[in-house]
Amino acid sequence: FRLTRGILNKGIYNPDNAQSDVTAPGIIKIFTYDDGVYTETNGRANINGFKNLNITSRTGYGAVDNGNGINIKGESVEITSCGIRPAIGNSVKTALFSHLGKGITITADKIVLNSPQYSIFSGRGKDKKFEVTLDAQNIDITGTIWGYNGDIIITPRTEGEVNISAPAQREDSISLSAGSKLTINAELKKMQISGKIDVSGEGTSLRANMTGDSSISPREGSTSTVAIEASKGGKVELNISGANSSILGDVKTGTGQNASITANLSGGSSRFTGNAEVTGDHSRDWWTGKYTFSEGNTINLTLSGDNAQQLGNLKAEGNNTLNAAYSGRNSSLTGTSDYTVDNKGIMNLSFSNQSVLNGDVLNGVKVYKENNSQPLKTFAGQLTANFEQSSWNGNLSNRGGTAGITLDRGSHWTGNLDNQGGTSGVTLSGGGTWTGSLNNQGGTADVTLNRGSVWIGKASMSGTDTATNVSVNEGSTWKVTADSSVSTLKLS
Repeated sequence: FRLTRGILNKGIYNPDNAQSDVTAPGIIKIFTYDDGVYTETNGRANINGFKNLNITSRTGYGAVDNGNGINIKGESVEITSCGIRPAIGNSVKTALFSHLGKGITITADKIVLNSPQYSIFSGRGKDKKFEVTLDAQNIDITGTIWGYNGDIIITPRTEGEVNISAPAQREDSISLSAGSKLTINAELKKMQISGKIDVSGEGTSLRANMTGDSSISPREGSTSTVAIEASKGGKVELNISGANSSILGDVKTGTGQNASITANLSGGSSRFTGNAEVTGDHSRDWWTGKYTFSEGNTINLTLSGDNAQQLGNLKAEGNNTLNAAYSGRNSSLTGTSDYTVDNKGIMNLSFSNQSVLNGDVLNGVKVYKENNSQPLKTFAGQLTANFEQSSWNGNLSNRGGTAGITLDRGSHWTGNLDNQGGTSGVTLSGGGTWTGSLNNQGGTADVTLNRGSVWIGKASMSGTDTATNVSVNEGSTWKVTADSSVSTLKLS
């Protein structure tokens, strides 16, 4: 079956209440100047029974449902849009004002979507959310997946493969907003996403369970270093469980409030090469003069696979939270700049199971300014870092706020504590050891040794309103390496 031209230069055309049912046991080819398959009002289209379906549109959509749905079922499907319109979806007008279409469902062994711009568009549906569903063993998508209020479900079959690539003209492989939801869920053999993931807006989300050999990275040749960004309430949840899986590029929250990114890398030898950043931006409404601050944003990062590694840095600013846990045996965080950890927000770090932190840590105060004027407001950093059967090689500089370090069950820290303001606390227990010196230049520094712990180093104090308190308990030891000064010393 071959169709090269149809009504209005469309291939299969279904207006009003028309319904097309195309069944062919062999090859179906549709080549058109405008849309390959088109529905409107209550029109429907069903294409099934084929071995190969090839739809190519020079300027239109490959398949566009503005009616009551398009259903495609066969062995192999390839849909290509050569112009600016998406390969499949409903009208992009629905991103502005219209509510059109019901949805497109494609079920096959193999699905290939190609576009120099957008592979999929899922906008506002006429009755409820427009929905695009792809169900296949192998899915290969070139072109940005664009969701604007509509939903997209990608369901590869067991041991299947999924490839999603940004086109050469765009940076993003996935762009979701206005309450759109993209779900990818299957036991995969391989999944690769090349191009930035951008999720923005309340109620907008991406959820993916990525098994097998999985990777996320910016588009090859892109100038952007960002792999994943969530903003304005958007949510990303990634469970990456395949061995040797990777994220290459930065993971960050953008402008707005209450965005979140959760990335769990549980596969052995997983790699995250990039920075995790939840930063405190602000903007001014020039009409009212009021300032809006990016707050309530969260990144949850977990490396639980054996030998999992992050090569990069962590950064938090303002009333935003970064939680990072390195719990896989011999997992590690190794920094690539002066400060592996730069906290002027809320940061909770956890290292366990012989994991390692390599790099210096800074805790300080975020100052919001506008054009170098007087500060609009400040936020004092809140840092906690817990080590259990793990180690840290690096220094801590606290320039304001609170910094709490706990070393338990034989954990070891090699590095100095420089307290220049705020409150710093170091607690050792269960045979934990600290080799390094305490230099308190302002604020309060507390060191507590419990249950056979050891501190090897000296303590110095300078400046006014400085307090250093040391407590040595339960068979613990402070091996003083040079003249030291403290405010209080308690032995028990």
